[in-house]
Amino acid sequence: MSMAGSRSPQRLIDRSQRNAHGAMMSLMAGCARRHWAWFSALIVAVGLFGCGGGGDDDSNGPAQEATFAVGTRFETFVDRSRPTNATADSEARPQRTFETLVTYPAAGSPGRPPSSGAPASPGGPFPLVVFSHGSGVSTPARYELLINAWAAAGYVIAAPSYPLSSTSLPGASGDVVNQPADVSFLISEMIRLGANPASPYTGLVDGERIAVAGHSLGAVTTLGVAFNGCCVDRRIDAGIVMAGGAAFFPPEQWFGTIRTPILVVHGDDDRIVRIADGQKVFADALPPKAMLTVFGGDHNRPYGGSLATTENPERLGATLNGPTQIVNTTAVAFLDRFLKDRKDALARLRTVLLDEVGVKLEVIEQ
Repeated sequence: MSMAGSRSPQRLIDRSQRNAHGAMMSLMAGCARRHWAWFSALIVAVGLFGCGGGGDDDSNGPAQEATFAVGTRFETFVDRSRPTNATADSEARPQRTFETLVTYPAAGSPGRPPSSGAPASPGGPFPLVVFSHGSGVSTPARYELLINAWAAAGYVIAAPSYPLSSTSLPGASGDVVNQPADVSFLISEMIRLGANPASPYTGLVDGERIAVAGHSLGAVTTLGVAFNGCCVDRRIDAGIVMAGGAAFFPPEQWFGTIRTPILVVHGDDDRIVRIADGQKVFADALPPKAMLTVFGGDHNRPYGGSLATTENPERLGATLNGPTQIVNTTAVAFLDRFLKDRKDALARLRTVLLDEVGVKLEVIEQ
């Protein structure tokens, strides 16, 4: 129904010029290569990737308070050009359906809890981020402490529930091979809505500034659509990979000549996807690239949770734990650098993290 678009030569030239800034901070040594099928076997053995996720004024740097109020809407997108495969417990369907949480900068006072259906901020258009969940996460709201903070910083976040991997059905995680095309479809749909004068998203979505992000199995999806030659969507300007590794897609097609900026985030106490797999992604990717290591971070806790499970949701961000706050600060700085062209964003981030003993940030910008 929608095909991945291609970037104009001028956009490629412009991005190449933007990326020619900064210097190497440090590079983590590459780790031993693992065969990609190792991940598939681990999914069968231990249910890999289950459990899910536990404005424009930059004067205050990456650690700034929320710049925008936050609005939310739920949308249903249907791709009738591709089927949903059968599993042992579910029948095949002729289409792929995505219940999608859209979180966006809204009109109103910053710092308050998100408001359902709030009018969009008049300050758009804003960059688009498609966020992919982990396996068995029935709703992307499990990640709303991340998603809300990014929207408050001036980004539109489309977070779909994938047809199979959002369930706990046997074999559902294997549908990840179809999810990069799902991301491309959703990018096209969000751009279409942003250009529709009758849509509540009119003027909200900037189709020229696009990132993808994901956690766990969603990180694998993100890697597939942004960094594997099988499925790469050239409209994507940046990718954020949290607690994931390069798996499921053709092993010989990872990265190649792709120079899309990448941020890898991984906890060194992740028992489900070992940090060595995140380190390998960072080592193999071409610059610009960055890696945030969260010492003591497991597979879920650094990536936030739901306002519904917290005790004091009165103020947006008030319930973020320390690691989640750092992940948010780092992710926003990374997005600001490569989607908003704030050339000093990563340098200022290093200053902010200088006294943080629980993390390590490595950056190679060229």
